[in-house]
Amino acid sequence: MSKQPITVSSKFFIRIFQCVKIDWECIRIEKNKTVMYVRSLQELEKKKDSQDSEPLFWRFQAEYIFQKSSQRQVYDKVLYDIVRHGFAGVDSVIVSLGQTYSGKTYTMLGNDSSFLLRGIAPRIATELYQKKSTYKPNEVSIYISVVEICGTEVWDLLTKPVKKCSKLGQVQRVLVGKEETAIKLLFRSFKKRKAVSHAPYEGATSGALIVTYHTNVTKVIDCKPMLTESKIHCVDLPGVETVGRSELTSFKNTLEQSWSNLNKTFLEQGILSMKTYRVKETVFSRSPGLIEYLGKSLSTSSNLRIIGHVRLAHEDLLMTKSVLRLGAIVQSIKGDTFTPHLVPLPNSEQEELRNKV
Repeated sequence: MSKQPITVSSKFFIRIFQCVKIDWECIRIEKNKTVMYVRSLQELEKKKDSQDSEPLFWRFQAEYIFQKSSQRQVYDKVLYDIVRHGFAGVDSVIVSLGQTYSGKTYTMLGNDSSFLLRGIAPRIATELYQKKSTYKPNEVSIYISVVEICGTEVWDLLTKPVKKCSKLGQVQRVLVGKEETAIKLLFRSFKKRKAVSHAPYEGATSGALIVTYHTNVTKVIDCKPMLTESKIHCVDLPGVETVGRSELTSFKNTLEQSWSNLNKTFLEQGILSMKTYRVKETVFSRSPGLIEYLGKSLSTSSNLRIIGHVRLAHEDLLMTKSVLRLGAIVQSIKGDTFTPHLVPLPNSEQEELRNKV
C-alpha cells in the first residue's frame, strides 16, 4: 500500500437531459463546460412591466458539465481516483440526483440491454476487479450489498425474496470473487426494485437505490496480518419535483414525492454539516434511512461526488436552480489530507485468513 498522502475532495457535476425545449434565452454555458448561468426568474417577471432592464443571471460553478458525453466519459471524469483511494481505505459516496425523467438511473445503472451503455455502478466493478488482480491471492476481498430505501424502510435486494431490514446490520453483504459474477448480481438486483406500474415511462421508481462495494485489503507486516477497509456507495435518488406541478410526477402520490424531495433535503443538510462543522462523521439519529445508511462515509474524510441532472425547458428552471444550489455547497467543501494506514486484523478474521493460507 502506498504511503503517499491522500487528499479527499467533494465535486459537483452537471448532466443535461437532451430535450427539444431547451430555453437558451434563460440558460448560458461557458465554453470550458464548468460554469452554467440561469436567468433570474424574479427579474424575468419584472421585465414584463419594464422592457429596459438588463437580463440578470445566477452563476453556478461545477467541476464539469456533461452535454453529449458518453457513459465512459462520464465515468472517467466522475470516478477518477475513487477506486485507487478505496484500496487505500478511503470511503466514497457517488450520488445521482435531479428532476424526474432526467437520466439519473441511466447515469448510475445504465442500460442492461447493452454492455457499452452500462452505468457508473457496474463500471466500478470492472475497475475494482482489475485493481484486485494486481494483488496477491487472498489479499483483497470484495463484498457487495444492494438496498432500496423507501421512506424510512430499508429493503435488501440481494435476498430471496426481497427482505425488509429493521436494522442496518441485517443488510446482507455478499462476497464476490469475479467481475462477471458481480455485474450479473447487480443487474438481477436492479430488477427487484419496487416499480411504479402506472408511470408514463418504464422502470419508474419512488425509492432510493444504494449499491455498496466493501473492499478489504489484508497485508502481513512483521508476521502480523493488517487490514484496511473502505466502502464505495453508489446512490440513485428518486426524482425531485414540486409536488403536483409536473405531469411527469403525476404518477406519484403526495407522500412518495414528498419523500423523494426529503431525501435530497436531508442529503443537503448532511453536506452542509460537513462544510460548517467539519465533522468527521455525519450521522443523524433522527434522519431517514438514506443518511443513516451512509453513516460515516458522508464526512470530510471521504470523497463525495454529486451528479446533478437537469432539464432546461423554461418550466423546469425553478427545480434546475434548486439542484444547482446544492452543487454550489458541494463545490465549497474542502476535504482532509491524510496518510493511509493499516490496522490489526480482528482475531476472528486472523483465524479465517490462516485457514485460507
